[in-house]
Amino acid sequence: MNKRIWSIMAAGLAISVLFAIATSIRQPSVSQSQAQSATTEQHTRASFPWRDVLSNTAQFAPKQTEAPKVETVEKPIISLSDGRLVAIVVDNPKSAQLIVPANATQGPISLSVGEGWLDNWRLLAIEKDSVTWQHNETGERHTQYLFGTDTFSDAHPKKS
Repeated sequence: MNKRIWSIMAAGLAISVLFAIATSIRQPSVSQSQAQSATTEQHTRASFPWRDVLSNTAQFAPKQTEAPKVETVEKPIISLSDGRLVAIVVDNPKSAQLIVPANATQGPISLSVGEGWLDNWRLLAIEKDSVTWQHNETGERHTQYLFGTDTFSDAHPKKS
């Protein structure tokens, strides 16, 4: 009988707990204005430009990648020294054989007195072991030796 009393008491306790829970839970009453306010708030959250606001903040800003650097290759300044005197023909007509940067892979070019491979520089004289260049505008002279070093002379022609 003791077990039966305990079972009845436990069932009664469970029923009273369930009743207490059921009476304490109430559905909140939502007025029409509150429902509109909640809908407006949801719409505002959805339509507000949050991405724009956050992207202006350093930690949320999109990573800016630098545009690939385009390296400009500057044309090197070419001088008479860039041309290499490799042969001299002293028979008539005299000529100088030079390997110049623009023609380096195609072999030497042949130049006679009065001709040139570089703007404003013309062959003034062809000797056995050298050629003399003269700048058309400045009168500067440059002696270039066969397989040797080059020398610059005075800007004005020397008087004999």
